[in-house]
Amino acid sequence: MKKATFLLPLAVLLLSATGCRQESKTERYMREARQLTAQCPMVLDACTQMDSLTYDKEGHRFTYSYTVTNVHDSLLLMQQAELREQLLQRLANSPEMRPYMEDSMNFCYIYYSGGKALLQFSFSPADYREVP
Repeated sequence: MKKATFLLPLAVLLLSATGCRQESKTERYMREARQLTAQCPMVLDACTQMDSLTYDKEGHRFTYSYTVTNVHDSLLLMQQAELREQLLQRLANSPEMRPYMEDSMNFCYIYYSGGKALLQFSFSPADYREVP
């Protein structure tokens, strides 16, 4: 009888431990994207508003969508190379983004103006790992 009383709690413990399923990385990334998007629109500065974050599991990519206002489109297009470099530097040096970069995440940033995509920057691990 003593053996049975010992095994029953052990069996219940094993069943409950195997019954609890941990969230996969894909599920976590999708949940994090939904949670951030739920806080949008999020004003970042006088010209930029974050509209959404999505996660694409096939591309293992976060895509950030922004709306730009109060800046002429031609000015942004002329500064596209500088803006890309600044964005890459911020990404590569961000402690908050380190876990995603360690998981070889791809990142895409799309900037809309007047309802149309104006700028798009994509970064792969090869891009951000080369930043000093």
